[in-house]
Amino acid sequence: MRRRSIVTGLLLLLLMFPKGSWSQFLAWDFVNVVTDVKESGVNPDMVIDDLGTIHISYWHRDEDRLIYAFKKQGDLAWTHEYVDAATQNGYVSAIALDASGIPHIAYHENVGFNVQIRFASRTGTNSWSLENLPGDPIRGWGGYGPNANITEKERVVHSIDLIFDESNNPQIAFFDGWMDIDAFPACNQNSSYGFQLHQAFKLNGVWTARSFGTVADQNLSCGTSMNPTPLPSGDRFGEYVNLLQRPDGRMEVFCMSRFNNRLISFRNQFPNIDTTWNYTEVDSLVRILGSAWNWSRRWFTVEGIAANQGPGDVTHLAYSTSLFYGENFCCTNISNDLIYARVETDTIIYHNFGVAAYRNHIDITSKGSDSIFFAYVDLSNNLFLLQASADSGKTWQMDTIMTGIGISRLQIEILDDSLHVLIYHAEKERLIMARRHVNGGGWTFEKVTNSEAQGQVLDAMVVPVNGDTVAHIVYTDHIQEKLFYAYGTKNTNWNWAIEQIDSANSRFKAVSFALASGNTPVLTYAGGETGNLHLASKINGNWRYEIIDTVVTIGFTDIEISSLDSVHIAYYDENANCLKYTLRHLNGSTWSYDAVDCANQPVGQYPSLQLDAQENPHIAYFDAHRLSLIFASQDATTRAWNIDSVNSNFAS
Repeated sequence: MRRRSIVTGLLLLLLMFPKGSWSQFLAWDFVNVVTDVKESGVNPDMVIDDLGTIHISYWHRDEDRLIYAFKKQGDLAWTHEYVDAATQNGYVSAIALDASGIPHIAYHENVGFNVQIRFASRTGTNSWSLENLPGDPIRGWGGYGPNANITEKERVVHSIDLIFDESNNPQIAFFDGWMDIDAFPACNQNSSYGFQLHQAFKLNGVWTARSFGTVADQNLSCGTSMNPTPLPSGDRFGEYVNLLQRPDGRMEVFCMSRFNNRLISFRNQFPNIDTTWNYTEVDSLVRILGSAWNWSRRWFTVEGIAANQGPGDVTHLAYSTSLFYGENFCCTNISNDLIYARVETDTIIYHNFGVAAYRNHIDITSKGSDSIFFAYVDLSNNLFLLQASADSGKTWQMDTIMTGIGISRLQIEILDDSLHVLIYHAEKERLIMARRHVNGGGWTFEKVTNSEAQGQVLDAMVVPVNGDTVAHIVYTDHIQEKLFYAYGTKNTNWNWAIEQIDSANSRFKAVSFALASGNTPVLTYAGGETGNLHLASKINGNWRYEIIDTVVTIGFTDIEISSLDSVHIAYYDENANCLKYTLRHLNGSTWSYDAVDCANQPVGQYPSLQLDAQENPHIAYFDAHRLSLIFASQDATTRAWNIDSVNSNFAS
């Protein structure tokens, strides 16, 4: 079999014979068959305006660029723009609309692998005005991107949020991820953190950036006996930041206070005035764990914080707990709790969903005074989930949105009577918009961005036909879960004709291609949820599909066709740990089946099937149990299989 893994597309390599002496070097010609689309969509933020236009900012991971996307009500497609194509930027961003409905984005720019905060305002189609916020020109505001950390175990949660205040001035809250002095070991008098929440605001055309001050270390991180206080510069705080505009015009910020094991809130004293911020505790691990709290639980943390301003003086919060951002420092896996908090003027009402899987990447919204919705990722079970309450948070109903791998915070908004949940599906490398009525019902899904991985599994034949060179290629798109057939000729300068095969199935993971008489394309492949063995043949211009074997899960397959159009197929059955072989005429009706080699351990992987001059089958394959290359031949008279180990001496 001929298989290659292509990351960015699919290429055909042709060995060209130059004119003249054979002493010349042979030259390879590279022909592009398809080019992958990679639109990504990591770390999105979303806002919906009064006209129903959805505005999104997100990070294009492959290009390290910030992208703005929007879709007006009634539009069939999303529009995507680079915000600043000249620099590396956008790992995290926050999007907001000013009083005129113009989108603005606060985001991280990569300057020497450190963070600088930038502010972009859309001035027209594909046109953005960019502003630099004050900051240290060398160290910036910490390390940039997903690999920025303090130690191999301790991650920095890049956090930024943006709103416009009552005077239509932009206000940004962001986490400074720069550590002044190494914090480990954390429990001594020299330990010091520079990690703090910062504010940036623009008044009279001038940007100012400043710290929220310090949060006193309550001495919980190292027990009550430490003297002096182990974190003299204050606790690490500001990750999972949420910036809200309160009904009275004041602003409120919710974030994590790391080693105090708390969720805290900052409020400014007066609306629209450059003044001090006061902070209070909203929740803590001491309350959540109750009698289970002790000094050994100091590594527990509150995370995944999401906040929404409801009507009146009500704020809705959803968050989870875990062992240091879901990572394990030493010994045991500790599952986490999921919590909703309703913050009112004089009281906080908590609802604990109970200790279960690791849950994070939360966002929350509300409709009226009673309906509350928050979406999150169950990272233990690879689920995107919704919790909904119609009675102000007293009772809740869980709904599964979809399965998949989540690595970014979800975004949830309400437009008319529909929930809109924006999901970055890491396995498919795309943004997906999920919609459902606020009262329940089924989900519909729309691709906001698209990504492809074409050619990761493929097979090809290049044959001479009437003085021309003809190429046949079958290949999968791993992300789209589709199977394609491409046909091209040299005389047309490789003008490829591409068509999808078997659109009713998905999850294709093994393909093999051959030509029958009359250059009829025939292929065998594994497809569908169960991975059954399929055959496709193009007869008189139409594809014909059939299932060859339904009681198997195919890992690998190879096909050969005889001069009389007898179809020979070798395939590895993952369930039975068995190499199998089947035979039938292309236009026949009944397959014959052989179990060539079976064992309690995997036998039969990577089969390569060939026919000899008498068109008898021979198969080379891998014995994973004995780490041996095996060769099997079928006796022409008895039809029994003779099995030999090619490298038995080496394997022993």
